[in-house]
Amino acid sequence: MSIGATTPISVVTVGTSLPASSLEKLRTVVPTVNYYPKGDAPSEILAETQVYLSPRTGTPTHIEDIKAALPKLQHIQMPVAGAEKIVKNVAILKAMANGDAGFTVSTASGVHAVSIPQYIAATILALYLRLPKQILVARNEARWASGEDIAEGVTEPHDGNDTPYYVRSLRGKTVGFLGYGHIARAAARLLPAFGVNIIAANTSGDRRVDEGYMIPGTGDKEAALPSEMYSTSDEASLNAFLAKSDILVCSLPSTPASRGFLTKERFSMLPKEAVLINVGRGDLFTSEDLIWACDQPNGLWGAAVDVTDPEPLPEGHPLYKHHKVIVTPHLSGDCEDELALGAEIMAYNIQRLNEGKKPINIVDFGKGY
Repeated sequence: MSIGATTPISVVTVGTSLPASSLEKLRTVVPTVNYYPKGDAPSEILAETQVYLSPRTGTPTHIEDIKAALPKLQHIQMPVAGAEKIVKNVAILKAMANGDAGFTVSTASGVHAVSIPQYIAATILALYLRLPKQILVARNEARWASGEDIAEGVTEPHDGNDTPYYVRSLRGKTVGFLGYGHIARAAARLLPAFGVNIIAANTSGDRRVDEGYMIPGTGDKEAALPSEMYSTSDEASLNAFLAKSDILVCSLPSTPASRGFLTKERFSMLPKEAVLINVGRGDLFTSEDLIWACDQPNGLWGAAVDVTDPEPLPEGHPLYKHHKVIVTPHLSGDCEDELALGAEIMAYNIQRLNEGKKPINIVDFGKGY
């Protein structure tokens, strides 16, 4: 796989929708920017293309032989952060079969460092304040709810009161980030304002420096914010991490190692009345195991899932109406400027290629992300 531009990048083809302002910015970086938002660039355009901003699935579906259709291709830029679709792209896999495709592929990892951390903070607060219950009583019953209404399902009194408090405080709690990439690092900057402690777990347990694209004012480049780091590949380290995570925030990609990672046994290791947020991929655990974890004595206080197993969640699935669960339809990252930020990453990677450097966010097809 080539690293750095073999010849200066002068022709880019955009095969997905972009704002006009983003196209103008790209044209300040590259002399020729072809725009085919439906992914239907003619063969003569593709033949001259050096960098291709692809649809979510990668190259256009009608292309079977990338090397024949795009002989000058040096890089494919994804407009999204997830790689699970492009790693299954038959044409790309065919081109890489001999070990040297002649081009690189990268994601737009980093574009969601503004939108999804907002979702994480919002849903933690919604669960701790039991906002869904308060909203539903007001909207569906058109009445002023009592504390007893909102505290339904809370079994233990707090601070000696006969009626339990329905609102929980974040102050003094520990937020554990399962996966410490762009999204987690940006969220880790926001949550300490509520007085929480931050810990994180990744494969190695090391404080890995983030060399990828970082939106100004976001992130944790040196991984300095967590008070402790843990390893998901070390069972004792993982167990210690889970046991400390009053709030578990999951942002893992879908890989063979992550699928089914959170089992009933691992749910049971979380502290009493923990909160779970999942913004990674739904196959991290089954919906049935999540319901089980919510229904256990002293089980989950609540959960918010923007991704599910299966996805989309079938109509009538019991997770929708579970009183402890917030289900959202995988829209936490669909925020204004998403595609514009993806174009910025593309421009940044073109600059790196022209400087003889490798692009950021390169997809490892062996790992699946």
